[in-house]
Amino acid sequence: MSAGQLTDLPAGLAPGAVGAHVGVFDPDLDPDGRYARMLTYVVVNGLADLGRDS
Repeated sequence: MSAGQLTDLPAGLAPGAVGAHVGVFDPDLDPDGRYARMLTYVVVNGLADLGRDS
């Protein structure tokens, strides 16, 4: 699944959601920061519309 596809998931799974929980991410297990960048993109863009009226 791509980062773009992951970004669309929150709105599709829970369109009326007003909050979210982000689980544990251990940056020590991501030495080059590749997954941190993807996670940041997904969280910022995927949760941007949470709580807004459609």
